[in-house]
Amino acid sequence: MKLNDRQVAALRPEEKRRMVCVDDGLGLYVDVMVSGAKYWRLRYRRGKMEEKITLGEYPILSLADARELCTDIRRKLTLNSGTQAKEILNPPVTASFKELAEQWYSQNVSKWSKSHGTDVRHKLDVYLLPKLGSQPIALITVQDLLSTFRPMILQDMLPSMDKARIIAGQVIQFAIAIGEATHNVTLDLKGLLPSSRTKRHFASLTDPPDVARLMRAIKGYHGTMVIRTALLFSAYTFQRPGEIRQAEWVEFDWGENLWRLPEEKMKTRRKHVVPLARQVVTLLENLKPITGEGRYVFPAIGKSKAGTVPMSENTVTSALHSMGFERDEMCAHGFRSMASTNLNEQGWPSDVIERQLAHTESNKVKAAYNKAEYLPERRKMMQHWSDWLDSLME
Repeated sequence: MKLNDRQVAALRPEEKRRMVCVDDGLGLYVDVMVSGAKYWRLRYRRGKMEEKITLGEYPILSLADARELCTDIRRKLTLNSGTQAKEILNPPVTASFKELAEQWYSQNVSKWSKSHGTDVRHKLDVYLLPKLGSQPIALITVQDLLSTFRPMILQDMLPSMDKARIIAGQVIQFAIAIGEATHNVTLDLKGLLPSSRTKRHFASLTDPPDVARLMRAIKGYHGTMVIRTALLFSAYTFQRPGEIRQAEWVEFDWGENLWRLPEEKMKTRRKHVVPLARQVVTLLENLKPITGEGRYVFPAIGKSKAGTVPMSENTVTSALHSMGFERDEMCAHGFRSMASTNLNEQGWPSDVIERQLAHTESNKVKAAYNKAEYLPERRKMMQHWSDWLDSLME
């Protein structure tokens, strides 16, 4: 017999305490107390003896969570018949991930190149230790790791996520070698994380040496000034390709150095402002004598009514292809991933980056209070980004 959550919630106290079977396949029961409190109990057999253990209180521990916990305990009991359920729920405390990570790092850093040591230190300090550092290393679960890597997936930082996962696995393997852990839980992530080696929907260059190669190619682009400016504008502002090719001169606030995009042009259907770095202002000033009489900043080429039709959606990607960048390597939309990955790597707050990308805030309460739009921070970040890209072209 299996009960659903509605049936469990409907159980009422009686004159005597009673145990109600919820899932006889797992041995999961709910203990309904005279007071009305309900507790999850697991019944299982060890040899000829029946054991019973308390898992938690309902509804603090949901039915789905109780079933998942039962399944996990039974799996571990099967793998190690000498273990008791209470030992699984309350295992001996071991050294923390931070303690073992620092030992592992200090023992290996002298063997690595300076750049690799710096990269490992960065991945530990920024991505792994804040989430996993205080946890006993033997108790880290797949869910803990997924929670650690999920923000990196959402920010399209797959190469960094791969490196962080490898480092976490090496730390846990070190713990196993010295007797502080028995299983490398990173091995259980197989199939649960996207790979940086998997072709992305939007091809993008993210590693700094590749970004430098791209920027130098754009600097030396021999096509029209309009397309060359569109390429640089895409790199500096990293807005969506459709928003860039349909940019209109009237949308630019020269007093505030802002590009104000109306809600009807935005994928999120929400007004958006883009702070303009000095480099972008200069680009637009140089382009204005050429396209400034028309409606669009980047008009289509060869149209009879100059400036009344925006640039084709394939123009920027075709220009990249003409410079030797294959379509599965870099596309017009790839400038967004390029910026997101590197700005996160450089330590800029994720909220500021996400707002600059015009991503919708999933937390409605947080979004309601996010009226400041992080504009001062975004001004600094966008100038830093443009300066960094320029430094790569030197």
